[in-house]
Amino acid sequence: MLDQLKQDNEPLYEAYLLKEMLLSIFDEDITRDEAEHSLLEWCQTAERSVFRPFIKLARQIRIRLSILLNWFKHHITNAKAEAVNNVIKSLLKRAYGYKDFEYFRLKVLQKCGYLMECITHLV
Repeated sequence: MLDQLKQDNEPLYEAYLLKEMLLSIFDEDITRDEAEHSLLEWCQTAERSVFRPFIKLARQIRIRLSILLNWFKHHITNAKAEAVNNVIKSLLKRAYGYKDFEYFRLKVLQKCGYLMECITHLV
């Protein structure tokens, strides 16, 4: 029974290992050159796999390698800006547009954690 379960889940396990290998590169404190070597090595491993999404990702990493390597030089991302943009989009969808911009602004600040949770309008 256990052997069958292991055999049935082998592709899932291999995909999980590929994912973890890629993420671990970004967790390491390595130089740009070391990161380039590690990323290219991961791309080779992914391209030899049977997982089309990983093969596609490896090709995209090769295309955008110089951009990705900037992380190892500056350690800066635009993740916070993207998160705020996502909050704004979701608030607009739920409210079908606010008529009062100041209220909308406060809702964005509240959702993004810049205001205390209990504050919802100007006093």
